[in-house]
Amino acid sequence: MLYKKIMSSGENGIFIIKDGADHVGLYSVPAQKIIVEPQYYEIESFSEGLATVKKRKGDFGFLWGAVDVNGSVIIPVEYDYLGFLSEGLINFQKENKMGFLDKNNKVIIPAMYYNFSAFSDGLAAVKVSETGKYGYIDKTNTLVIPAEYEDANPFYGGFTSVAKKKGYTTGSAGKGSVTIPGQWVVINKTGKKIQERSFDRVSSLNAGGLFIIESNGKKGTMNTQGMPILPMEYTDVTIDKAGYTVFKTVDTKKYGMMNNVGSTIVAANYDYVSPTTANRFYVIQNGKYTVGDVNNNIFIQPDSANGVILGKKRIVYHYTNKVKIFDLNGNPQKTFTGLNLKSFGHSLSETEDSVKLNFDNTVQLINLATNTKKSMPFGEAGDFNEEGIFIGKQNCMIFMIIPVKIKHRKLLLGSKLQ
Repeated sequence: MLYKKIMSSGENGIFIIKDGADHVGLYSVPAQKIIVEPQYYEIESFSEGLATVKKRKGDFGFLWGAVDVNGSVIIPVEYDYLGFLSEGLINFQKENKMGFLDKNNKVIIPAMYYNFSAFSDGLAAVKVSETGKYGYIDKTNTLVIPAEYEDANPFYGGFTSVAKKKGYTTGSAGKGSVTIPGQWVVINKTGKKIQERSFDRVSSLNAGGLFIIESNGKKGTMNTQGMPILPMEYTDVTIDKAGYTVFKTVDTKKYGMMNNVGSTIVAANYDYVSPTTANRFYVIQNGKYTVGDVNNNIFIQPDSANGVILGKKRIVYHYTNKVKIFDLNGNPQKTFTGLNLKSFGHSLSETEDSVKLNFDNTVQLINLATNTKKSMPFGEAGDFNEEGIFIGKQNCMIFMIIPVKIKHRKLLLGSKLQ
């Protein structure tokens, strides 16, 4: 059978499938079988071995439960809400109050709070009835940070952002709206603020020990000591997995990059700067792509490609009629010509031993060790996941799973859903 939709479940080898009646189940690639028949309204991604499932309750509302990686129901489908398993506990709701279960459906913290939450860094934000505000409890249900905030985020790396006052927008149809900014601060696990100044918004802690801060529509970054790193002068600010900050200027709309101690890696002169992979990144200027690293080395000079793929071992430049493969130092490895590629949808496998190329009505896999090619009749295809699997789209809304393995320099295709 072909399915209307297939999605990653967050668990290796298991995919969420949706049939023509919009019922949702689970399919296991290693077992080559359906482990949960399509019957649910929704299945959330797996977390710590459990996936939350949601089922309609009569004509109105839903009931929630959870299944394991074998498809067995571990938490009965009887709750008004279930969160996701985090640090061994899962948030539940019954009779409009929230508590926490363990993975065996045992109540650890009774339903007594008024918000959805999850444990991280050993603490969970809870809204209490006495103040109607948020504080933090530990796993013994002790309120370790007083409930005095109007909003609260999860802890990560020993810090979180909380709102002394929550921002909101007022107004009505036909009248102008007014946005009242929030008053967000960062606290540690003892409840101590790392700085006295509040901001309109503060992100969760990012890689490199940085927060994105925002006031009056402008963004910057701050470290865990409360010290500003990137001045709060920019419109777009993102922090990649290695802790490098990419920012966009307000006036010239140009991009630059800074590290987590405030040193400029790329001056704000470019049309775009990518996040880093293996300390490499690319910049775009006047339609040309240049690849360099965070130590100011240039490995591939400006070239008018349609796009660039940065891997941990390889760099791919793709054009309309060809693909160039380089190593991380910019040395040419392979070139494939005579192509007619789409401008998007190309990717390296997790092992980077093969590349997936998107054409108008087909997808082609190329084994980079042997140059073996395999074409499949897909109009669209997603990126490889870490198992070498991607999802292909055929005939409007039909999706299929294609497992791909490279063994002994041969490109092998596994089974697919039929």
